[in-house]
Amino acid sequence: MSYSVATNPSLSELNLLIVSDGKPGHLNQSLGLQAALERSLSKQFACSCSIQPPLSLLQNLGLGLGIKPADWPEQADIVIGAGHASHLTILAASKCYGAKSVVLMRPSLPRTLFDFCVVPQHDGLEEKGNTLLSQGALNPVYYQGQKKRHKMILLGGPSKHFEWLEEGLLGQLKDILSEAGPDKAEPWMVLTSRRTPESFKAALQNWLSNGDEDEGLAAAAFKLIHPDDVPGGWLAEQLPMASLCWVSPDSVSMVYEALTAEAQVAIFDMPVKLPVSRVAKGVRELSEQARVDNYPAWSERGKGELKANSEAFNQADKIARKLLALNIVDRVV
Repeated sequence: MSYSVATNPSLSELNLLIVSDGKPGHLNQSLGLQAALERSLSKQFACSCSIQPPLSLLQNLGLGLGIKPADWPEQADIVIGAGHASHLTILAASKCYGAKSVVLMRPSLPRTLFDFCVVPQHDGLEEKGNTLLSQGALNPVYYQGQKKRHKMILLGGPSKHFEWLEEGLLGQLKDILSEAGPDKAEPWMVLTSRRTPESFKAALQNWLSNGDEDEGLAAAAFKLIHPDDVPGGWLAEQLPMASLCWVSPDSVSMVYEALTAEAQVAIFDMPVKLPVSRVAKGVRELSEQARVDNYPAWSERGKGELKANSEAFNQADKIARKLLALNIVDRVV
């Protein structure tokens, strides 16, 4: 898949190539950096982007020798990718095109093979040389002053990092929505994910449809949305219009997306699995830094308003600025 950004035709061309393994989370990281680079360079370059899948070992060998698949672009200046399956193709494409390579994770291959490695802070590496650190994974969410129109609850499912205890989680969710009550000015959207168990969806649907009148609930004020109900990219478009988001911490990518959207963000209380993972530590650090609120603290304060997150949080823009400061474009143009 290829597309171009409509800019002044007199500008120099800058061609980006994304190697995508088809996993939405990995692709979103690459799209986040691609969009941030294009925002930073829109007055200097006419940018184009091609998205291609990882190649087989034999195809990678051919690509490294300059033999491109027929549907690949003629030129690429920067090659971006995330996911272990993308590594060899990123390197082969970089060699084929004479392009700079950017891998968005701690790679399974030596970092010295890539021009730049963008690694989450929770991986414990030091920022030096070609290694840049981000707070969490990059994402394509971009807040540009959109009016806040709704509130969101973002739910994940069982994971290797947190215990998914349905009864306790549903109790917290009921508490939050009952405390808030219906809000015509900023209605609630409750989003499940593909990992959300069917049993939890059914219990949630039943409660939202039959809320006790004493709880101040009205089914029409709470919209339950499942992944198949909306098109791809819908969440990235809607998040910047959310004034606040409650997120289950197993959905760590959505925690960072909500922060990027400059919403007030709080996380549900879910037991951490042992041994404590780097991902769980990263979520805990967000609470310690007062980036996010959390259910126990909110409940102890007597509920009410969430603590405000007053600092902008756009990691893709931050990494794009660092890459530009390291002359990633000057080297290829």
